[in-house]
Amino acid sequence: FGLDLLPGPGVRSGALEHSVGPEVTVVADGMHDPLAESVRQVLGPIGPTLFAPLVTNTSIEGVLIACRAPDARRFRSEEVSVAATLASEAAITLVLDRAREDRRYLAVVEDRERIARDLHDLVIQRLFATGMGLQASLGSPERLGVKANEAITELDETIAVIRRAIFALTRADQGLRGELDRLIDRHRSVGRNDIHFEVSGDLDVLSPSHQAQLLPALNELLSNVERHANADTAQVLLVVGSERLTLTVTDDGEGMSPDSPPGFGLRNLEIRAAMLDGTIEHRPGDRGIGTSVIWSVPITPANGT
Repeated sequence: FGLDLLPGPGVRSGALEHSVGPEVTVVADGMHDPLAESVRQVLGPIGPTLFAPLVTNTSIEGVLIACRAPDARRFRSEEVSVAATLASEAAITLVLDRAREDRRYLAVVEDRERIARDLHDLVIQRLFATGMGLQASLGSPERLGVKANEAITELDETIAVIRRAIFALTRADQGLRGELDRLIDRHRSVGRNDIHFEVSGDLDVLSPSHQAQLLPALNELLSNVERHANADTAQVLLVVGSERLTLTVTDDGEGMSPDSPPGFGLRNLEIRAAMLDGTIEHRPGDRGIGTSVIWSVPITPANGT
């Protein structure tokens, strides 16, 4: 049976993860091995025990444990391989789940910041100006009457602004442009590049299949800039034309060697473009500095638009 080892009474998860290390460990006799002490405290006497750490590039997320009864046979090599595969897949699942939680948290934070900016720029400043105008007219009844009428008009307009802001907050960021903006903002917050983003054309004409490939393609392109380009800035231009969707990411980094084979990220981008009968190309940036990568796919009725 398997045991998901979690921190709790008598279970020293962190110490066990540190003891196991990044490789699969098999204990021939769990009853008499110190490594299995935490498991014995939970389950009692155990026999052969397998520890498969949930390893990522930067951490050990946990440990997958498989135990057998005392005096049971040892684990075979193929069973160890299966456990290692399961642990690797579990680690990826945990990391992806945490990334989704982080994205949801960042989206909430971004919404709060945007609401604060809208309230300050669109509402509070206007209300403050209205109050100052009324206060300045307190010594003059005639002037106060004029200012009161102006204040009523200003308040009506401010209420209209609040209604529009509420409508925009509940509607605008649900579409593709909102998803793109959030993706760009996430890379701005975690990367060291200054990213400039520009959109030309109507995003509403893009089919769901185009949107499903566009977002991960942009994410991969920006990730490549962050990891490999050693760039200070990146220019992102998204053009939706009458027949083609073109995504161009240009950086001012070190550039790509013409002899270097395409990495895993570029191969993924090629696959995503090919799924929509598109292409990808890369070339030196402006004045031979950095790299421009152009990801382009047709938007025709044959592709579902």
